[in-house]
Amino acid sequence: DLLSMEALEQNVLMVSTGVFSVQADICLIEQLDKQKPRRARLHLHLHSAEQLAGDSLFDKLDPYCIVKLGEIKRFQTPVEWNAGTAVSFDYKGKFTYADEEVLELIVMDRDNMSQDDLCGLVQVNPLDIPDAGWDQKPVTLKRAKKGLFFGDDSNEEFAGKLFVSAHWDFEEPPPPRRAPRERFYRNHKLLRVEAKGLFGHEQIVLETDFRSALERGCQSLPYALRVTSRIRLVAEGTSGSEVATVWKVSGDRFKTFLQRSAREKLFSKECSLDLIGRQRAVKEVCKGLIKQWEYEMKQEELWGKNLNASCGASAEEPPMD
Repeated sequence: DLLSMEALEQNVLMVSTGVFSVQADICLIEQLDKQKPRRARLHLHLHSAEQLAGDSLFDKLDPYCIVKLGEIKRFQTPVEWNAGTAVSFDYKGKFTYADEEVLELIVMDRDNMSQDDLCGLVQVNPLDIPDAGWDQKPVTLKRAKKGLFFGDDSNEEFAGKLFVSAHWDFEEPPPPRRAPRERFYRNHKLLRVEAKGLFGHEQIVLETDFRSALERGCQSLPYALRVTSRIRLVAEGTSGSEVATVWKVSGDRFKTFLQRSAREKLFSKECSLDLIGRQRAVKEVCKGLIKQWEYEMKQEELWGKNLNASCGASAEEPPMD
């Protein structure tokens, strides 16, 4: 650990040999006021279909479309009698969206004498429909090849195209009813400074607080970054025979050197680029921490649900005679 009486950011450090990691105590704080508007309703417009499978010389298709969202929600178009393989549905429907994972579009052929026949179907994850929606997007229908079991993807065949438009209604998230979540990380590695690399020059030349600059670089994340300690430089992977060396120049002396060298403007541009690069690197570090944190919270939630379900099942067991 590189020791210094003053904050390291008040000096310019150049790594001569070895590799140093930039470490600090940090805190991630949930930004409840930055929650995105949530998807509330999904509007669908079934325009038409073409190249539908199942038509014959003696019996034209009488197609209709069933749309399902999740296990329960559904709507259905009217039957288009004697339409054949190309049909215009021009039908609109909408669903209340509650994070369902499957949207199913099924084209059927009405048969008055027996069970209706499948022309083709497609399953879509609603998350794959962008916020901007679809504009007459062609989606490919498939069905099982004749004589084979339905549902085997390797044995499916092309069954036509369905043209669909979609758009979302959004709702603002409700006001927070709880305190924001926080998580602290001690001595966490934020950056690496390799041999011939500089540290501290951005703050000296640009006259900006380095820790605040790193925090600003993470403002767009759902969790804000707070650097709660001094910045530390720690040598990486050094053993008894290995030496890591760093040269230190005070900020005032470094600024005087730049002024005398007449390269202050050029170096200022380089410092701006270096700071942006380090903001991006720290942002990626925070993204990884947030991803791991959210995964742990989801696992805890699933574990709690499974535990409650187990307790409920145990309570319902009849007593033994």
